[in-house]
Amino acid sequence: MLTNNNAMEKIVSENNISEFVYELTFNGDKNRYYVGSENRVIWFDNYGTPIVIGDLSPSETKKYKWIYSSLGTNYGVDTKGRIWMMTDHGAMINSGQVYKYSQ
Repeated sequence: MLTNNNAMEKIVSENNISEFVYELTFNGDKNRYYVGSENRVIWFDNYGTPIVIGDLSPSETKKYKWIYSSLGTNYGVDTKGRIWMMTDHGAMINSGQVYKYSQ
């Protein structure tokens, strides 16, 4: 059985999932992540169980529109939806994209 040991919390009931607003993708990762109206980032495991893995919040600087936070790691999201990660040496790497959610 595969599990996500990095999950912040399991959603006990699917009734706790808000309507999706955004979809996140990461380079090299085939999974899809969704942001609900409560700004929680949700991943579905192999059994379809929704798991909160982070949150998306407004940025306090003009450099980014949002900050995606997951388990102590922060990623900047610019106005074009590009997700940026800073390396240990200070280089910025485009690591994904945020899209408006559409079914």
